[in-house]
Parts: sequence; C-alpha cells; structure tokens
Amino acid sequence: NLWSTIGPFPSDYLKDGGHNEADVKKSLAVMYPPEREIRMDAVYKSDDGGELRWLQSDSLDGPVMTEGVNFKIRNGVKRSKICYAVTFIESPSDRTAEIRVSCDYWANLFLNGKEIESSRNPSGRRKDGAWFNGVTRIAASIALKKGQNILLAKVQGGSGGSSFTFSMTDPGDLKFAPGPASNK
Repeated sequence: NLWSTIGPFPSDYLKDGGHNEADVKKSLAVMYPPEREIRMDAVYKSDDGGELRWLQSDSLDGPVMTEGVNFKIRNGVKRSKICYAVTFIESPSDRTAEIRVSCDYWANLFLNGKEIESSRNPSGRRKDGAWFNGVTRIAASIALKKGQNILLAKVQGGSGGSSFTFSMTDPGDLKFAPGPASNK
C-alpha cells in the first residue's frame, strides 16, 4: 500500500449522537499535527490517552485497500473520527494531473501543504467544510513540482465507516511511496 496512516484524532461529529454538518465543518477546521508537519517518527497523544504513530502496511486486504485506505482496517477506527493518510509522489518534472477521490464520508486533501480545491458543488463545501464528500468520485486538478511532493488526506469518518479512494489519470513516470525518499 502506498499510504502511511495516523489516527484517530477527535471529532465533534456524532459526539452528541446527531448527524450535524456544522460539527463536521468544525472538526475539519481543527488543524492537527499532520497538517503542520509530516514527521514519520512523530508520536502524538490520542484522546483516550494512548499513542498515535504513523503506520505503514503492505496489506491490500479489505474494502477499498487496493485503491485507497480503509481506516477501520489500518487504524482500528470504526467511524466518526479524523484520520490522515500521506503518500509521497516523486515527479521528474513540473506537471499537472487530475485526481479523483471518494470517501466515507468527508475529506480534504493537501498537496505540499496547500489545500486542493475540487469540482464539488460549492454549496456543499460551505455547509460541511469538505472538498470531497461521499462515494461518488470527485475530480480535482493538482500541480506537481519536480522532485518530491507530499499528498496528505484528512478524512472525517461518517456514521458507518472511515475510508477514501484515490486515483490519478495518467500517472506515467510518477513514483508513489508511503514514506519520504530519505526513508526508503
């Protein structure tokens, strides 16, 4: 698998038992450590007092694992929490690419620290704070720089699961890895 994962981080979604888009928006607005810096050796405290670390796995067993990440399988997260996944993309030149993302159930992606804007309906984005939402794949254009690019996914799990899928049109000679080039 080409993704490293970490989580769960706290979320207000389903905290009081309700399905509230305002709680999703509030939770997605919280900037947890993976959004400030990607340190593969970092250890963070979880909301239950445990430790959170970046995890890597070669396993592709389970739903969506061949095309993304299922946080229930990778991190033991059943639903309604914030989780992150990161992949490192080595590009031999500056280039644009189109990605398609689906999720269970809300997500924002960041390329080299900059939030990726998708083709999702702006009214949905204003309500819940997510550029990606639901099982229908949503497209976005990204600009890769020559060298290493860091793609970070922040996923707010829904009431039934926590996962996302990712695809890129014509990846060509790009190289994807779950860790930075110096950690290979």
